Parts: sequence; C-alpha cells; structure tokens
Amino acid sequence: MEICIEGVSVVKRFALIGYPLANSYSKFIHERLFELSGVSATYSIHEVSPDRFSSEVNMLENLDGYNITIPYKNKIIKYLDRLDESAKVCQAVNTVKQKVGYNTDGYGFVQALLKAGIVLQGHVVIIGYGGAARSIVYEAIKRSCRVDVLARSQSLGKAQIMVDDFQYDMISVHEMGSYVPDERIDLLVNATPVGMYPKENVCVDIADEVFEKSKSVFDAVYLPKDTMFIQRAKAQKCICAYGIDMLVHQAVKAHEIWYGAKFSESDIDDICLK
Repeated sequence: MEICIEGVSVVKRFALIGYPLANSYSKFIHERLFELSGVSATYSIHEVSPDRFSSEVNMLENLDGYNITIPYKNKIIKYLDRLDESAKVCQAVNTVKQKVGYNTDGYGFVQALLKAGIVLQGHVVIIGYGGAARSIVYEAIKRSCRVDVLARSQSLGKAQIMVDDFQYDMISVHEMGSYVPDERIDLLVNATPVGMYPKENVCVDIADEVFEKSKSVFDAVYLPKDTMFIQRAKAQKCICAYGIDMLVHQAVKAHEIWYGAKFSESDIDDICLK
C-alpha cells in the first residue's frame, strides 16, 4: 500500500518515543507488520530524555502516527486534541493518529490472556499503579471483577489515587509485601517493570502464598519471557500468560488504528516467536 503523488510513491512515517529504549522490540515488530500489510513505511526509535521531551514533542506532528511508552504515556495527553474511551479513563496513551490518543495496552493484555486460555473474571490481583496497570484495571472492571491493587508501602498513596480515579466499588489497595489473599485468586498480574532485562534476576516482593492461591498469572514484562515472576508461578502450577504476547497484540491494534490493517493469528504468533 503506497500513496502516489504524480507518479512518486510516498513512504509513510511512524515512530516510537520513550525513555529508555535500548532494549525495545518495537522496531522489529512494527516493521514486520508493515511488511505483512504491504505498506511502504518507516518506523524510527526516538529515545528522548525527560528534560528534552517538551522541546521535541512537536516533531511528532509530522508523522503519520506514533507510539508512546514510559515515561510519557500521560505527559503526551496535553498535546493531543482528543482521547478514545480507554485512553481517557486510564489517562494513558500509547498510540496516536492525527492528534487523537488511543490506548491499545488493554486490548493486548486481553489477547495475551486468550492465547493462554485464561478468562478475565473473578478475583484479579494487580501489582503496580502505572500506565500498564491502569489499562489492566480498566479491562478487569469492565468485566465486573473484584480487583486488589498491590504497591510498596511508600507508593500506597499513588496507588490509591489510581484506584479513586476509577470510582469502582470492588477495588482496593494493599501493601505488597504483607498482602495475604482471603480467597482464591483467578488472575495475578505483574504490571510493573520489575524483572525486565538487564535486571532480570529480581521479582516483585510478594509472598509465596500469593502464588499458591493463584490459578493463573500474567507478567507484562516481555524480556525475558520467563521472568522470575513467571518461574515462581510455574513452580505452583499456575497457567501463565506472557508480556511478549501483549506487546505484539497492542502493536497489531495500533496498525488497525493507523490504516485499518488486519493480520492472521499465525502471522502474529510468528512475530511473537521471532
């Protein structure tokens, strides 16, 4: 798919902005999706430090679309004209087209669960309070789940602010290290970057009993695939869903937004594998 002006093909331009981005898989994923779609496009990586964000954000308006990752998923909002429902509720944007902000993380999360045969229902425990956590909470409360949000003691106030934003009765905040579930957990989620390469030999500070009571788990970290969080879950025979599947599926949704792309599950699985 190319745009031609008087016989000259025009290459579409897309990008990712965030910090840091040294270990990002996004360029590979999006270039493969453009290739599968037959779209002539470039996808560049813009690692922009926080002190330069406000001075460089205007350059994004010259692109056909772009992705936003940490720590700018909220900061980008004031530069946009409109938000879709998910982005508005979560106050987090990861995909932009023509100054309209979208949040595709929730879609990617649900698709990752489906791939693992996990149904989002019942009692859900989510570790974290950032942009990814907000997207996951949003998907859980849409399905009337009971939600416990876990955070470190020094971050409980920030987690409570997130919870209050949702105005949902069946959600509460707990201190991560001392949390003991009072019932079976249908899904335990790590929505923090803890365990991400190159600090892959660490895990969030939760008791073994939390894993013992969990039927299934999801880790938003995608590198490595088998994080310590996943390894602890496997030791308790939990069903596991992986961050790499969320990463690829949220990218797939971005291409649907940008130009109406559709992909087969086999193509998506192939990208996840590679």
